[in-house]
Amino acid sequence: MIFGLIGAGFSLLGGLSQARMQRQQADFNRMIAESNAGFNLRAEMDALQLDEIQSQMAYQDAQFNYFIVEKEIEAREENALRLRQFAEARTTASREVIRRKRADFERFQSSQRSAIAASGVTEQGSPLELLVETAGKAELALDEMQREVNYERRDLLDRAYLEERDAGVAGVMANLSLQQAGFGNQMAEVSRNMQRVNAQQRYQIAKTGAVYQQAQGYAQARATLYQTGASLLNSVSSWLGQRDRANYLGMSNRVR
Repeated sequence: MIFGLIGAGFSLLGGLSQARMQRQQADFNRMIAESNAGFNLRAEMDALQLDEIQSQMAYQDAQFNYFIVEKEIEAREENALRLRQFAEARTTASREVIRRKRADFERFQSSQRSAIAASGVTEQGSPLELLVETAGKAELALDEMQREVNYERRDLLDRAYLEERDAGVAGVMANLSLQQAGFGNQMAEVSRNMQRVNAQQRYQIAKTGAVYQQAQGYAQARATLYQTGASLLNSVSSWLGQRDRANYLGMSNRVR
């Protein structure tokens, strides 16, 4: 009987030790789970922060490129304006040259007629043909000069138009690129916010799971204690029964 009680005592100590170890294991598992959840959360947040920095840098690059294109547009528009101004100035100057040459030729023709008249020669025949031929050549030369002036003017105005057209296209493309970059940055921020919310939710779920696992460990520890207590009660009850039986048998022997 004594050995039975000793055995029950050792069983009790073993059960208590096992229950304590189960609770410690449950606490340790919760700590590890929460630590892993926290590490994962920080890693996700750091990745999102890095992505945000890269997104902001990309948008700043788009803004800088837009600034550069704006300067190029201003230069093109300024160049177009100067081409137009040069075309007008060049045309005006060339037309003035043509006007002066025509006036000079008209004076020359007048002087030729006066010279012919003073010499007593009529303008009929060879002198007249000479004057007509000279006038025709002069007019052809002046017409050629006028065509060159018109061609140069058209060329300058076309170059100005191309500069303005390219400036307009560059402005549209730059503005579109900047808007796309801004929209992309906004959408990326929305996505990052959603990922942050999801990361927080996963963290809370992981913490809840850790608490639940800890509660399961505690429940297992309580079950061990209950089992140990039940075993102890059974051993004590058995010992008491054996003792009562032994006492009863001892009293019966004395009566005989």
